[in-house]
Parts: sequence; structure tokens; C-alpha cells
Amino acid sequence: MPGSSFSASLAELNTGAACIGGKGIIDPVLSLGAKSGYVFAYTPPAGGDALNDSYTQTAIPATVGTTGQRSFFSDQTVVIRCQLTGATPTVANPPLQ
Repeated sequence: MPGSSFSASLAELNTGAACIGGKGIIDPVLSLGAKSGYVFAYTPPAGGDALNDSYTQTAIPATVGTTGQRSFFSDQTVVIRCQLTGATPTVANPPLQ
């Protein structure tokens, strides 16, 4: 999304620290990085890109086969991608259908 500016961290989507109008966008528990048996990781652009014009987000089962089987990936394209084995997902994985 050209011209967009994304959060610098997952927690910021809850606290609104640097996001204009961004307070409370996500659940406070999720903003800590884990919820419902999944571990969430949000990564802003490498190199401290001040524009924050990209990001990656993953959700991986805390215990594959127990808390979940599939893992998920998304980025600024807002396409959710799925890894069926619970391994770390990437942009190369197929989108959810």
C-alpha cells in the first residue's frame, strides 16, 4: 500500500504510542505476542525505515500438533499465507483459499 505507514511494533497497535488513532486496534493480550496457543511476531522494515511502509507478521503454534497445526504469514500486501506443517511461514507459502 504505497503511502501507508505501519506500526513500529505489535504492542503499538494496542498502546497507540506512535500511531495516530492507533490505540486499542488489537487485543491487549495479543499485543504481548501470544494468544490462543499461537506466538505472534510483527517485524517492521529492516534498517529502521522511518516511513514504516512495510512489515511482516507471523503466527506460529506454540506447540505444533497441540495448540495448532498450521502457521500463518502476512505482510503489507494483506494476503494471509499458510504453512500446513506449522513451520515458519514466508511470503513463498500459498495464500489461504
